[in-house]
Amino acid sequence: NVIVMLKLITSAATMSLLLKRKKKNFALVLFPSVLYAFSGYTMMYYQIAQWLDVYYMFPLLLIGLERMTEGKSNIMYTVCLVLCVLFHFYLSYPVIIFISLYAAAYTVYNYKTAQKFALSFIIGSAIAACISAVILLPCFLQYTDSMRTSSITGTLRSSNFFPSSYTAFPTYFCLAGLLVFTFYYCAKNYRDFKVALFLLSLVPVIIEPIAKAWQTFNYMSFPTRYGFVPITLCLYFAVGGIEQLSKDFAAKPESVAGISDKRARNSVSANNKTAQTETENFFIKFIKGQNIFGKIFYSVLVAVCAILVCRFSVKYYNENGKSLSAFAQTLWGSELSYKGLLVFALFSFLAGAVL
Repeated sequence: NVIVMLKLITSAATMSLLLKRKKKNFALVLFPSVLYAFSGYTMMYYQIAQWLDVYYMFPLLLIGLERMTEGKSNIMYTVCLVLCVLFHFYLSYPVIIFISLYAAAYTVYNYKTAQKFALSFIIGSAIAACISAVILLPCFLQYTDSMRTSSITGTLRSSNFFPSSYTAFPTYFCLAGLLVFTFYYCAKNYRDFKVALFLLSLVPVIIEPIAKAWQTFNYMSFPTRYGFVPITLCLYFAVGGIEQLSKDFAAKPESVAGISDKRARNSVSANNKTAQTETENFFIKFIKGQNIFGKIFYSVLVAVCAILVCRFSVKYYNENGKSLSAFAQTLWGSELSYKGLLVFALFSFLAGAVL
């Protein structure tokens, strides 16, 4: 379907705009952006093409929110929120929950300086509600008259505590290779309100009643329609984690060099110190990949890992392709497809940890 492919391409483009706010390196932004376009969410829910409109708008909405936290205009936020509601009423429900949590978390973490943001957020949200009222009100009235609201408490009481792993969890298996970097960023920036927001977005992934609350307290055949929220945040933090890790990695050898230089000044002669410093600088540059030997070593290492991943992927898909495709071809997964995707996700996680 050409329309679906165009929407997936647009999703990659909008995600790249969001990630470039974290990292200007295009090569580093490219892979997570493509992964966003072909995530487990799109592979399952491409069957409802209208959902992809909200999917590619969500990164732009995040940019609009970030611009407001920087003291800039709320125009982008307002326009993106209006488009999300107009594109799809039901899928804009988890979007509204998310932006409410975003505003609350930012205000709590920055209560001394959040007055301007709070005012801009309220005005922008009110304008968006008024503009989209032509769609919002009829859909809301229809929703209240439907079977979905007949017994909300009964639906929550009858829910299992944990969601169906066969269908819910494979939506997020696409993130396995980057989870190490996401966790690293969260550990290093645990005081950031976005980290708390990310952890909150993971709660419905593992608790079924809360998952239903994120989906108008009921759902039919689509248990993770809110899944684009944790996927977007996870990729966003993964890029931040890679940048943080590269900075920490570059700083550590420098500190070691400083200590070594100090010891050298106190223990050896000037000539020996110079030779020792040159040797240390060689290894430091090698570790950081700043000389030709380091670049060759890391290029070969990445190439070997990439070849191993590709060989495993091709062989694994040839042997288990039928069961793996069941997730994308049907609305529900199976035990066989779940186990197949789980093995591949674990291998991707290990590959990402090694790299």
